[in-house]
Amino acid sequence: MFRKAFMKKYSFGFLIVGLLVLLGCQRDDLCPGSTNTTPLLIIRFYDFEAPDEPTPPQNLSIAEIPETETDSLSWATYVDDEGNTVTLRRRSQDSIAIPLRTDQNLTRFYFILDTEIDENGFVTSGNADTLTFSYDLQEEYLNRACSFQRKFINLKVNRTAEEDGQNWIREINIEENNVEDENQAHVSIYF
Repeated sequence: MFRKAFMKKYSFGFLIVGLLVLLGCQRDDLCPGSTNTTPLLIIRFYDFEAPDEPTPPQNLSIAEIPETETDSLSWATYVDDEGNTVTLRRRSQDSIAIPLRTDQNLTRFYFILDTEIDENGFVTSGNADTLTFSYDLQEEYLNRACSFQRKFINLKVNRTAEEDGQNWIREINIEENNVEDENQAHVSIYF
């Protein structure tokens, strides 16, 4: 008897609460592939003697410099439009896209020209220049599904001069100080 009276008295309240819960739910948002999340740094290469047309450096490999001596060298990679992971080893193309670190304000890379790699994946020869990209990080909230977009503001690049004067990179121009999208080249390298 107590049970019937309880159910009669509170069933309308349970119904209202249940409807409010159901109406408050949303479908899970998916981040569309077309959403511009954290952009890659776009670099275009030019021949120093003929700077009008982009020119691919031959057998270029790019590796992020480890923070400590115990860390291993990691090849720069990115995911292309088809979802494939692309490793930047022994490439010959006039433009590349590389990721910058989002957990600190600088990223250091070896840009290795004329790379020779043995069967174990170790570089055996090539002309390596060290580039340090520094920037300020800016986060912008996109939405619940896509989370945050990180932008790289006030981009600067420094090339370490080699003692023997054998730098293959002759000049670097920053074309776009803020890396906010992947629509155009941010840096031009002349070799």
